[in-house]
Amino acid sequence: MKLSIWSRASGNKLFEMEHPENDSFFQAPSNLNFQFEKKELQGHYTGYQLGNMLLGYGNFSHAEPIDLEFESEVETVELHFKLAGRTETCDRSRINYCQFDGNQQNLMYAAGFRGYSTIYAQQNTEFFEINFRPQDFLSYLPREGHLFDQFRNQIERGSSALLLDHNPAISPRARVLIQDLIHCQRTGVYRQMLVESRVLELLMLQFEAAESAGNTSESVLSKAVLEKMHFIREFISQHTDEHFTLQELARKVGTNVFTLKQGFKQAFGTTVFGYWNCLRMAYARRLLLDGRLPIKVVAEKVGYKHPQHFSTAFKKHFGVSPSKLLA
Repeated sequence: MKLSIWSRASGNKLFEMEHPENDSFFQAPSNLNFQFEKKELQGHYTGYQLGNMLLGYGNFSHAEPIDLEFESEVETVELHFKLAGRTETCDRSRINYCQFDGNQQNLMYAAGFRGYSTIYAQQNTEFFEINFRPQDFLSYLPREGHLFDQFRNQIERGSSALLLDHNPAISPRARVLIQDLIHCQRTGVYRQMLVESRVLELLMLQFEAAESAGNTSESVLSKAVLEKMHFIREFISQHTDEHFTLQELARKVGTNVFTLKQGFKQAFGTTVFGYWNCLRMAYARRLLLDGRLPIKVVAEKVGYKHPQHFSTAFKKHFGVSPSKLLA
């Protein structure tokens, strides 16, 4: 696994880590601590291994957006809690995209990952994560329910996925459990007992939230409509640089514009063009940071005929213009 972190404003690399990728990934040192005392980034990350779980907590402050690049072959299921801040993540294929805002959570399965993440400028960014080996996680996953069956099938196929297509809010009880884990002072077997009990309750709360959200979604969207929405999302991801009207997209799956707009919003928590725009901007940012293409060419590659229109949209999305990003 490789991880690089750099400041978008200064272009300075702030951190780099490489970890061997085999069974030892889930047998990391009992404690892992990183301190960040750069001008662009202050804070810390603390991780520790317990049994077949890896738990991690990060708390950072930064005035400018921070970019991360991941490269990993590790297969893992992660229970992720975004306590504060906003993050967007996209793989290099531009098919797998997710966004977390403060006070959101979700379960995700990654069959390895190569891509990028942006932590937006906030007063602070705070998160807590629990990683499981997929074979261990499956022993906890409920046996009944369409969402759980779908998630299980995706894990067994080795297809990266989120349990839910939108991120539920972190409940007050979950926050209490997370604080118990972050500030645990017990040692030895007592520490193990506390961690295992809190992790199991966090999983239970996540499953209950997913079950509730799944029931609501299924009462509105039929399985057939949901499959059409997934097809449209994947189609958009593979045609980021092209332009289609809602009518053209609706015809591709044999539905109407109203069903497409309502179904996509219900399934993924964002509009068709909102999702499309996020993908285009993430891809444009990566092309600009690579430094090999001028702004005009990048604009064309993400579907903009006029560079000025692209620059306006880019600044609205990221809070910085393409020219300033390259300065």
